[in-house]
Amino acid sequence: MIFMDYVLIENGKVTKIGLPKIGKLKDGRSVSCYHLLSHEVLLQEGWLPLIDNPPVVVEGFVPIIVGYEIFEDKVEVLYELEQIHEKPEETSVEEKLEKISVLEEQNMVLQQAIIELSIILGNVVGG
Repeated sequence: MIFMDYVLIENGKVTKIGLPKIGKLKDGRSVSCYHLLSHEVLLQEGWLPLIDNPPVVVEGFVPIIVGYEIFEDKVEVLYELEQIHEKPEETSVEEKLEKISVLEEQNMVLQQAIIELSIILGNVVGG
């Protein structure tokens, strides 16, 4: 399926996607219903049609927008297919409890080291 919108091109780059409802023309005039301007006026104002034709989705992959290709009369969305990574297997409750136990032990060792360092620093500064 092809979706179409407009993009604003400034200095050779896409700077805005989608037409505003209220906008300002290059000559400084404010325009309500900017999004209803004619195609010709939009081209003069630096807007080009955006062609968004997502690739066919392949199982295990998801399309990711990686940029835009700017032509003289249109802009096309560029896609790459990125592989969906499987979720790692759930760990058992026992494995989680073991990890918590290890982390608690490491935490106690660190707390003891902080206390000892505080005593040493207190003796150096105060002593």
